Amino acid sequence: MKLIKHATTYKCQLPPATALEQHLAEHAFTDVRPDEIRALGFVPVMDDRYVLPYPGGYAFKLRFDEKILPWSIVNEEARKRLDVLIAETGGNPTKQLKNKFVEEVYSEFVKTALVKSARITAYYQIDEQMLLVATTGKRFADALTNRLVKAVGSIKATTIYINGITQSLTEKLHRELEGGDGFAGFDVGGVCKLAGENGTSASVKLDSVKEAKEGIVERIRGGQQVVELELHNDDVSFRLDKRFVSKGIFFKHDPGEDGFEASDDIEAFQHEASCQMLWLTHAFRDLLTLFEYQLPELAGDGGAP
Repeated sequence: MKLIKHATTYKCQLPPATALEQHLAEHAFTDVRPDEIRALGFVPVMDDRYVLPYPGGYAFKLRFDEKILPWSIVNEEARKRLDVLIAETGGNPTKQLKNKFVEEVYSEFVKTALVKSARITAYYQIDEQMLLVATTGKRFADALTNRLVKAVGSIKATTIYINGITQSLTEKLHRELEGGDGFAGFDVGGVCKLAGENGTSASVKLDSVKEAKEGIVERIRGGQQVVELELHNDDVSFRLDKRFVSKGIFFKHDPGEDGFEASDDIEAFQHEASCQMLWLTHAFRDLLTLFEYQLPELAGDGGAP
């Protein structure tokens, strides 16, 4: 199974797995009500546990349900009803009356709107005090971390964000393309996206960006900066973007290569989660060193399952 395809990372201190289990169970998911637009809460990872330990850490999962109700549809129906009223009574409707129609249509339509559901899994590496939310979407990552804070009450945490990362990526790639070593510990892959202040952009997708050296260097000299770049080491490859979010994660090893044989799906999940998080946290640690980013020190040991 491929558990982690994308990653938004945080440095944080979470409670032990047993304590977190109780917190999350108290904030379990409940179905969205007829008059609500969305509902979110924690759900069991695989069996009935809200926190599933694995060697080195634990995983938990948020369910996010939201009704599909575009405001364009609400506004269009409100306009039609308003037009009928104008035809019957004449005159110019007030802003308050327009808003009243919108509210009435919204209240009516939200009760029967279709529901779209998403499940976001998070992995916490205890020794590294690193929380990885397996999504590139800021909205989903924020929803999970905000709900986590609400469940636990207080969390010492910070988003891993590197100021000026686009400039640093650009300088390092330029150095790499000119024959230097821009990414110590990493090799450059075949995906590169550049963007300029005037809205210009370019994308490269080859076996190696070095095949497009001249074009990329020309664009860099013209003021464009790297906003996404594929990197890889011996264990994992990924595309790093300007928000320090990793996309398209691909692991080069099969967790079963070590001879481990799982007795069931849960044990297979635990083994794979442990391996993938070990490879990723090592890669992220090297990335932070590469970009000279100092992780903040958090008090405590981050808990243990």
